[in-house]
Amino acid sequence: MILKEFSKYLKENSSQNSVILLNKWIIDRLKRPSCDKVDNILKTELYYAENNNNKTFVIAKSETGRTLLNALYNFSLSFEQYKLAKFLHNKNASDFKTYEGYYEGELDEMLEACSEPYANGYSTEEDEYDAMYESVTTNHGFYIARYEASKGTNNEAESKKGKSVWNY
Repeated sequence: MILKEFSKYLKENSSQNSVILLNKWIIDRLKRPSCDKVDNILKTELYYAENNNNKTFVIAKSETGRTLLNALYNFSLSFEQYKLAKFLHNKNASDFKTYEGYYEGELDEMLEACSEPYANGYSTEEDEYDAMYESVTTNHGFYIARYEASKGTNNEAESKKGKSVWNY
């Protein structure tokens, strides 16, 4: 019942981001007088707060409310994926234009330096690429560091157990 109402709202406003719409839908329903069971359930399980800058957020009142909020959030993400899949249906890579990005106000020419695997043609390149591909596939990704980056005694980043995270 709740997902059905939210789904109708998403379809009516499909040009906008679904997660932003979720926040707007919940707050609009919480602010208005109760009109139906959906409003009653939302008002029982959720509430919203607003700060001096008119920024709002939604909070669950109970575990049931958290479950409801999580389900609505996941549904909104699924709807975003649906919209993207619908957009990409029957598209080819040639339908898109590749653009260079900007770095510090200057056009970056990094894409010109990129090449396909084995393009450089040195003797061990194919073996290195295949080993890297097998490692990523086996380990489900790249291994970066065992621990969070921390600040070393020489003010350089390091990765050591038991150190505080260095994020500033």
